Amino acid sequence: LSDNYMGVFLKKYAVYCDLCKIIVGELIEYLSEIIANYEMDRSELSSKFDNNFGDILRIECSKGDLHNGKSVAFIIFEGGKLIYKPRNESNAGLLKNMVEFLTKDLKIRDFKFINYIDKTNYSWEEIVEYKECVNIEEMENYYYRAGVLLAAFYFIGSFDLHHENIICVGEYPVVIDNETITKCLFDDEVEFDQKDVRVSVLSTSFIPYVNDQNVFEVNISGILSEDGISQRKQQVLVRDDN
Repeated sequence: LSDNYMGVFLKKYAVYCDLCKIIVGELIEYLSEIIANYEMDRSELSSKFDNNFGDILRIECSKGDLHNGKSVAFIIFEGGKLIYKPRNESNAGLLKNMVEFLTKDLKIRDFKFINYIDKTNYSWEEIVEYKECVNIEEMENYYYRAGVLLAAFYFIGSFDLHHENIICVGEYPVVIDNETITKCLFDDEVEFDQKDVRVSVLSTSFIPYVNDQNVFEVNISGILSEDGISQRKQQVLVRDDN
């Protein structure tokens, strides 16, 4: 802790110290942005979520993928919690519209979607809590809704809907991350192949699928919890002393 030691350290590891300054500076800037946006949106959030959140107690970053160098954050208030995402949630509206279109003539038409406030380059979302089904009827309704969601995912080209992005709320499967709801599958030069996994419901990662021949060698399904791995064997050369 002496000044002399710190002087030697800073000179010896100048690049590392400069990098730390950049990282800390960016974090402070991001936290300041969240606080400023909350002060601006405070009354709207209170009305939308019917809750007086009060002052911010803690901000936990690094809760998801980076977007323009910023990550999803959990915001803990005096009176509750919210998720802050450094991107808008236009994809959530697209999924809801597709599900409503598909269910107009079905026996089950009610679905749960995340409650959120969407801004130009960020959004606030409720935290969705897991809840078990209480009987067989709820389980059957859960998988019926899962089938409708799978159809919606297929039509709009969704992918990466694995178990981390789906929460079971009783008889409702709820998508909590809409970032990969849609994508452009092919360009004009790629031949359309019905057997290609990229144009299959398997590409959603929503249903169980294990295949020794490609990247899908671990079951990461969003709707079933059973473990599943491929039988692929891989030889690796190592040094004798290891």
